[in-house]
Amino acid sequence: VNAPMVLGTLSVVEMARASGLQLLTLAERDPLAASTYGTGEMLADAKARGARRAVLAIGGSATNDAGIGAAAALGWQFLDKAGKAVAPNGGHLQDIARIVPAPSSEVKGKIESMEVLCDVTNPLYGPTGAAWVYGRQKGGSDETLAQLDKGLMHIAALVKAQLGKDAAQAPG
Repeated sequence: VNAPMVLGTLSVVEMARASGLQLLTLAERDPLAASTYGTGEMLADAKARGARRAVLAIGGSATNDAGIGAAAALGWQFLDKAGKAVAPNGGHLQDIARIVPAPSSEVKGKIESMEVLCDVTNPLYGPTGAAWVYGRQKGGSDETLAQLDKGLMHIAALVKAQLGKDAAQAPG
């Protein structure tokens, strides 16, 4: 069962169980198409079951979408220049022009704090970033990794400009 463990108001979500490499064959691995959407669904389920604090283990993912899939499952929108929804996966990061946070009605009963368990210190993008270091094991070619890295750089700039958060070079 790919459900979060909820203990009172604490939930534990393992990304690998919803968006993990072990769920795919080698031939199915494609970091441009893979999404953290299932992880977001697990967080939404935990929220619906009363969780107020989440512990999210992010190891073993098959994704490289900067978490937009999970955010989309939680009600966030990612729009292109024409205002149309962008598919929440790594292959469409560069298409995003605007980030729309979840409506306040979606936040009702929200998870108030989240701790992310991560055993790496890599930045989001660049030569030691998520795409170049972990993208090959997720099925990425050099061309794919270059596209993902540009997309990660793009989404980091949008998050900084639109949400005021600059975590692109933060470890993990």
